[in-house]
Amino acid sequence: DRGNEVIEIQKIWKLVGFTPRKFNNEIYLRFRAACDAFFNKKRDFYTAAKDEQRINMNRKMELIEQAEALSVSTEWKKTTDIYVNIQKQWKEIGPVPRKFSDAIWERFRAACNKFFNLKKEHFSGLDNAHAENLRLKKEIIEKLRNFDSSGDNHEDIEILKTLQNEWSEIGHVPFHDKDAIQTEYRELIGNQFQRLRLDVNARQEHKFKNRIDNLKQSPKGNSKIKFEREKLVRKLQKIEKDIITWENNIGFFANSKNANDLIKDIEQKIVDAKEYAVQVREKLDLLEDGE
Repeated sequence: DRGNEVIEIQKIWKLVGFTPRKFNNEIYLRFRAACDAFFNKKRDFYTAAKDEQRINMNRKMELIEQAEALSVSTEWKKTTDIYVNIQKQWKEIGPVPRKFSDAIWERFRAACNKFFNLKKEHFSGLDNAHAENLRLKKEIIEKLRNFDSSGDNHEDIEILKTLQNEWSEIGHVPFHDKDAIQTEYRELIGNQFQRLRLDVNARQEHKFKNRIDNLKQSPKGNSKIKFEREKLVRKLQKIEKDIITWENNIGFFANSKNANDLIKDIEQKIVDAKEYAVQVREKLDLLEDGE
Protein backbone atom coordinates (compact mmCIF):
# COMPACT_ATOMS: atom_id res chain seq x y z
CA ASP A 1 0.00 0.00 0.00
CA ARG A 2 1.61 3.27 -1.12
CA GLY A 3 -0.22 5.16 1.61
CA ASN A 4 1.60 3.22 4.32
CA GLU A 5 4.89 3.93 2.57
CA VAL A 6 4.19 7.68 2.65
CA ILE A 7 3.27 7.50 6.35
CA GLU A 8 6.55 5.72 7.04
CA ILE A 9 8.40 8.46 5.14
CA GLN A 10 6.62 11.07 7.30
CA LYS A 11 7.80 9.26 10.44
CA ILE A 12 11.35 9.24 9.16
CA TRP A 13 11.05 12.97 8.33
CA LYS A 14 10.29 13.69 11.97
CA LEU A 15 13.37 11.79 13.11
CA VAL A 16 15.75 13.61 10.80
CA GLY A 17 17.50 16.58 12.36
CA PHE A 18 17.13 20.28 11.50
CA THR A 19 18.26 21.82 8.22
CA PRO A 20 19.83 25.25 7.90
CA ARG A 21 17.25 27.87 8.97
CA LYS A 22 17.19 29.64 5.60
CA PHE A 23 16.17 26.35 3.83
CA ASN A 24 13.96 24.86 6.58
CA ASN A 25 10.63 26.44 5.67
CA GLU A 26 11.06 25.95 1.92
CA ILE A 27 11.94 22.25 2.30
CA TYR A 28 9.04 21.60 4.71
CA LEU A 29 6.52 23.27 2.42
CA ARG A 30 7.76 21.23 -0.52
CA PHE A 31 7.56 17.98 1.48
CA ARG A 32 4.06 18.77 2.80
CA ALA A 33 2.84 19.65 -0.71
CA ALA A 34 4.09 16.30 -2.01
CA CYS A 35 2.32 14.44 0.83
CA ASP A 36 -0.88 16.44 0.36
CA ALA A 37 -0.84 15.78 -3.38
CA PHE A 38 -0.49 12.06 -2.80
CA PHE A 39 -3.31 11.83 -0.23
CA ASN A 40 -5.60 14.04 -2.33
CA LYS A 41 -5.09 11.72 -5.28
CA LYS A 42 -5.70 8.71 -3.02
CA ARG A 43 -8.93 10.23 -1.71
CA ASP A 44 -10.12 11.04 -5.24
CA PHE A 45 -9.24 7.53 -6.37
CA TYR A 46 -11.24 5.82 -3.62
CA THR A 47 -14.13 8.24 -4.01
CA ALA A 48 -14.30 7.38 -7.70
CA ALA A 49 -13.92 3.68 -6.88
CA LYS A 50 -16.82 3.86 -4.42
CA ASP A 51 -18.97 5.63 -7.00
CA GLU A 52 -18.11 2.96 -9.57
CA GLN A 53 -18.91 0.20 -7.08
CA ARG A 54 -22.29 1.78 -6.38
CA ILE A 55 -22.99 1.87 -10.13
CA ASN A 56 -21.90 -1.78 -10.42
CA MET A 57 -24.16 -2.62 -7.48
CA ASN A 58 -27.16 -1.06 -9.24
CA ARG A 59 -26.37 -2.90 -12.49
CA LYS A 60 -26.08 -6.24 -10.72
CA MET A 61 -29.32 -5.64 -8.80
CA GLU A 62 -31.08 -5.09 -12.14
CA LEU A 63 -29.73 -8.43 -13.38
CA ILE A 64 -30.87 -10.12 -10.14
CA GLU A 65 -34.40 -8.79 -10.57
CA GLN A 66 -34.44 -9.97 -14.18
CA ALA A 67 -33.15 -13.43 -13.19
CA GLU A 68 -35.73 -13.77 -10.40
CA ALA A 69 -38.58 -12.74 -12.70
CA LEU A 70 -37.58 -15.41 -15.23
CA SER A 71 -36.92 -18.18 -12.69
CA VAL A 72 -40.36 -19.81 -13.19
CA SER A 73 -40.51 -19.39 -16.98
CA THR A 74 -41.36 -22.50 -19.01
CA GLU A 75 -40.13 -21.11 -22.34
CA TRP A 76 -37.06 -23.28 -21.94
CA LYS A 77 -35.05 -22.43 -25.05
CA LYS A 78 -35.76 -18.70 -25.09
CA THR A 79 -35.22 -18.28 -21.33
CA THR A 80 -32.01 -20.35 -21.34
CA ASP A 81 -30.55 -18.00 -23.94
CA ILE A 82 -31.53 -15.00 -21.79
CA TYR A 83 -29.90 -16.54 -18.70
CA VAL A 84 -26.68 -17.20 -20.61
CA ASN A 85 -26.63 -13.54 -21.65
CA ILE A 86 -27.40 -12.35 -18.09
CA GLN A 87 -24.59 -14.47 -16.65
CA LYS A 88 -22.18 -13.07 -19.24
CA GLN A 89 -23.16 -9.51 -18.30
CA TRP A 90 -22.70 -10.32 -14.59
CA LYS A 91 -19.11 -11.42 -15.17
CA GLU A 92 -18.33 -8.26 -17.14
CA ILE A 93 -19.51 -5.93 -14.37
CA GLY A 94 -16.78 -4.80 -11.99
CA PRO A 95 -16.66 -5.13 -8.19
CA VAL A 96 -19.40 -3.98 -5.77
CA PRO A 97 -18.99 -2.83 -2.14
CA ARG A 98 -17.40 -5.74 -0.31
CA LYS A 99 -20.04 -5.91 2.42
CA PHE A 100 -22.72 -6.68 -0.21
CA SER A 101 -20.66 -8.87 -2.54
CA ASP A 102 -21.48 -12.32 -1.10
CA ALA A 103 -25.15 -11.57 -0.48
CA ILE A 104 -25.98 -10.40 -4.01
CA TRP A 105 -24.00 -13.26 -5.57
CA GLU A 106 -25.98 -15.82 -3.54
CA ARG A 107 -29.24 -14.17 -4.53
CA PHE A 108 -28.29 -14.13 -8.22
CA ARG A 109 -27.08 -17.73 -8.16
CA ALA A 110 -30.28 -18.89 -6.40
CA ALA A 111 -32.46 -17.37 -9.15
CA CYS A 112 -30.38 -19.03 -11.89
CA ASN A 113 -30.36 -22.39 -10.11
CA LYS A 114 -34.13 -22.27 -9.62
CA PHE A 115 -34.76 -21.98 -13.35
CA PHE A 116 -32.20 -24.58 -14.43
CA ASN A 117 -33.42 -27.07 -11.80
CA LEU A 118 -37.00 -26.66 -13.03
CA LYS A 119 -35.78 -27.13 -16.61
CA LYS A 120 -33.92 -30.31 -15.63
CA GLU A 121 -37.00 -31.72 -13.85
CA HIS A 122 -39.19 -30.88 -16.85
CA PHE A 123 -37.01 -32.65 -19.39
CA SER A 124 -36.42 -35.56 -17.05
CA GLY A 125 -40.19 -35.98 -16.88
CA LEU A 126 -40.41 -35.68 -20.66
CA ASP A 127 -37.85 -38.44 -21.08
CA ASN A 128 -40.01 -40.74 -18.95
CA ALA A 129 -43.16 -39.73 -20.85
CA HIS A 130 -41.44 -40.26 -24.21
CA ALA A 131 -40.29 -43.72 -23.12
CA GLU A 132 -43.87 -44.61 -22.13
CA ASN A 133 -45.19 -43.27 -25.45
CA LEU A 134 -42.67 -45.45 -27.27
CA ARG A 135 -43.90 -48.50 -25.37
CA LEU A 136 -47.55 -47.71 -26.28
CA LYS A 137 -46.68 -47.23 -29.95
CA LYS A 138 -44.81 -50.52 -30.00
CA GLU A 139 -47.95 -52.20 -28.65
CA ILE A 140 -49.96 -50.79 -31.57
CA ILE A 141 -47.33 -51.95 -34.05
CA GLU A 142 -47.52 -55.43 -32.55
CA LYS A 143 -51.32 -55.39 -32.94
CA LEU A 144 -50.96 -54.35 -36.58
CA ARG A 145 -48.35 -57.02 -37.21
CA ASN A 146 -50.66 -59.72 -35.79
CA PHE A 147 -53.89 -58.30 -37.26
CA ASP A 148 -56.01 -60.94 -38.98
CA SER A 149 -59.18 -60.32 -40.96
CA SER A 150 -62.41 -61.35 -39.25
CA GLY A 151 -64.20 -61.74 -42.59
CA ASP A 152 -66.31 -58.66 -41.90
CA ASN A 153 -64.61 -55.97 -43.92
CA HIS A 154 -66.50 -53.12 -42.30
CA GLU A 155 -65.59 -54.32 -38.82
CA ASP A 156 -61.92 -54.81 -39.79
CA ILE A 157 -61.69 -51.28 -41.20
CA GLU A 158 -63.18 -49.85 -38.00
CA ILE A 159 -60.58 -51.72 -35.95
CA LEU A 160 -57.76 -50.29 -38.07
CA LYS A 161 -59.24 -46.79 -37.81
CA THR A 162 -59.37 -47.18 -34.02
CA LEU A 163 -55.70 -48.13 -33.99
CA GLN A 164 -54.96 -45.10 -36.16
CA ASN A 165 -56.74 -42.82 -33.68
CA GLU A 166 -54.91 -44.37 -30.74
CA TRP A 167 -51.59 -43.82 -32.51
CA SER A 168 -52.42 -40.16 -33.21
CA GLU A 169 -53.35 -39.52 -29.58
CA ILE A 170 -50.00 -40.80 -28.26
CA GLY A 171 -47.46 -38.03 -27.73
CA HIS A 172 -43.82 -37.76 -28.73
CA VAL A 173 -41.34 -40.64 -28.47
CA PRO A 174 -37.56 -40.33 -27.91
CA PHE A 175 -36.10 -38.39 -30.83
CA HIS A 176 -33.69 -41.13 -31.95
CA ASP A 177 -36.62 -43.62 -32.25
CA LYS A 178 -39.06 -41.25 -33.98
CA ASP A 179 -38.28 -41.89 -37.67
CA ALA A 180 -37.84 -45.66 -37.41
CA ILE A 181 -41.06 -46.34 -35.52
CA GLN A 182 -43.09 -43.95 -37.72
CA THR A 183 -41.80 -45.65 -40.87
CA GLU A 184 -42.66 -49.10 -39.51
CA TYR A 185 -46.15 -47.94 -38.53
CA ARG A 186 -46.91 -46.36 -41.91
CA GLU A 187 -45.81 -49.51 -43.72
CA LEU A 188 -47.89 -51.82 -41.52
CA ILE A 189 -51.08 -49.74 -41.52
CA GLY A 190 -50.79 -49.18 -45.26
CA ASN A 191 -50.36 -52.88 -45.96
CA GLN A 192 -53.34 -53.82 -43.80
CA PHE A 193 -55.65 -51.30 -45.48
CA GLN A 194 -54.37 -52.36 -48.90
CA ARG A 195 -55.05 -56.02 -48.07
CA LEU A 196 -58.60 -55.21 -47.00
CA ARG A 197 -59.10 -53.12 -50.11
CA LEU A 198 -57.98 -56.01 -52.32
CA ASP A 199 -60.38 -58.31 -50.49
CA VAL A 200 -63.19 -55.82 -51.13
CA ASN A 201 -62.25 -55.55 -54.82
CA ALA A 202 -62.28 -59.33 -55.18
CA ARG A 203 -65.74 -59.54 -53.61
CA GLN A 204 -67.02 -56.65 -55.72
CA GLU A 205 -65.71 -58.31 -58.88
CA HIS A 206 -67.43 -61.58 -57.94
CA LYS A 207 -70.66 -59.69 -57.22
CA PHE A 208 -70.44 -57.85 -60.56
CA LYS A 209 -69.90 -61.10 -62.47
CA ASN A 210 -73.03 -62.56 -60.90
CA ARG A 211 -74.95 -59.43 -61.90
CA ILE A 212 -73.82 -59.77 -65.52
CA ASP A 213 -74.86 -63.39 -65.54
CA ASN A 214 -78.29 -62.41 -64.23
CA LEU A 215 -78.59 -59.68 -66.85
CA LYS A 216 -77.69 -62.13 -69.61
CA GLN A 217 -80.45 -64.47 -68.50
CA SER A 218 -83.06 -61.70 -68.16
CA PRO A 219 -85.37 -60.44 -70.95
CA LYS A 220 -83.58 -57.98 -73.21
CA GLY A 221 -80.35 -58.94 -71.50
CA ASN A 222 -78.11 -57.60 -74.24
CA SER A 223 -79.75 -54.17 -74.09
CA LYS A 224 -79.34 -54.06 -70.33
CA ILE A 225 -75.68 -55.03 -70.61
CA LYS A 226 -75.21 -52.34 -73.26
CA PHE A 227 -76.84 -49.75 -70.98
CA GLU A 228 -74.58 -50.86 -68.11
CA ARG A 229 -71.57 -50.51 -70.38
CA GLU A 230 -72.53 -46.96 -71.43
CA LYS A 231 -72.99 -45.98 -67.79
CA LEU A 232 -69.50 -47.25 -66.91
CA VAL A 233 -67.97 -45.47 -69.93
CA ARG A 234 -69.48 -42.18 -68.70
CA LYS A 235 -68.06 -42.84 -65.25
CA LEU A 236 -64.63 -43.58 -66.69
CA GLN A 237 -64.69 -40.41 -68.80
CA LYS A 238 -65.57 -38.32 -65.76
CA ILE A 239 -62.81 -39.93 -63.67
CA GLU A 240 -60.22 -39.30 -66.38
CA LYS A 241 -61.37 -35.69 -66.70
CA ASP A 242 -61.13 -35.22 -62.92
CA ILE A 243 -57.61 -36.66 -62.89
CA ILE A 244 -56.46 -34.22 -65.58
CA THR A 245 -58.00 -31.30 -63.65
CA TRP A 246 -56.34 -32.34 -60.38
CA GLU A 247 -52.97 -32.83 -62.05
CA ASN A 248 -53.22 -29.32 -63.50
CA ASN A 249 -54.17 -27.97 -60.07
CA ILE A 250 -51.05 -29.49 -58.52
CA GLY A 251 -48.94 -27.54 -61.02
CA PHE A 252 -50.79 -24.38 -60.03
CA PHE A 253 -50.51 -24.89 -56.26
CA ALA A 254 -46.84 -25.89 -56.48
CA ASN A 255 -46.00 -22.20 -56.89
CA SER A 256 -47.97 -21.21 -53.79
CA LYS A 257 -46.57 -20.97 -50.28
CA ASN A 258 -47.87 -23.25 -47.52
CA ALA A 259 -49.76 -25.45 -50.01
CA ASN A 260 -48.20 -28.79 -48.98
CA ASP A 261 -51.32 -30.13 -47.23
CA LEU A 262 -53.55 -29.19 -50.16
CA ILE A 263 -51.17 -30.80 -52.65
CA LYS A 264 -51.05 -34.00 -50.59
CA ASP A 265 -54.86 -34.09 -50.52
CA ILE A 266 -55.05 -33.69 -54.31
CA GLU A 267 -52.35 -36.32 -54.86
CA GLN A 268 -54.34 -38.78 -52.74
CA LYS A 269 -57.47 -38.01 -54.78
CA ILE A 270 -55.52 -38.76 -57.95
CA VAL A 271 -54.26 -42.08 -56.56
CA ASP A 272 -57.78 -43.09 -55.46
CA ALA A 273 -59.27 -42.02 -58.80
CA LYS A 274 -56.71 -43.98 -60.82
CA GLU A 275 -57.39 -47.04 -58.71
CA TYR A 276 -61.13 -46.61 -59.23
CA ALA A 277 -60.55 -46.15 -62.98
CA VAL A 278 -58.76 -49.52 -63.05
CA GLN A 279 -61.80 -51.13 -61.39
CA VAL A 280 -64.16 -49.52 -63.92
CA ARG A 281 -62.02 -50.76 -66.83
CA GLU A 282 -62.05 -54.25 -65.39
CA LYS A 283 -65.84 -54.12 -65.24
CA LEU A 284 -65.94 -52.93 -68.84
CA ASP A 285 -63.76 -55.90 -69.81
CA LEU A 286 -66.16 -58.24 -68.04
CA LEU A 287 -69.07 -56.63 -69.90
CA GLU A 288 -67.26 -57.06 -73.21
CA ASP A 289 -66.91 -60.75 -72.39
CA GLY A 290 -70.57 -60.84 -71.46
CA GLU A 291 -71.62 -59.30 -74.72
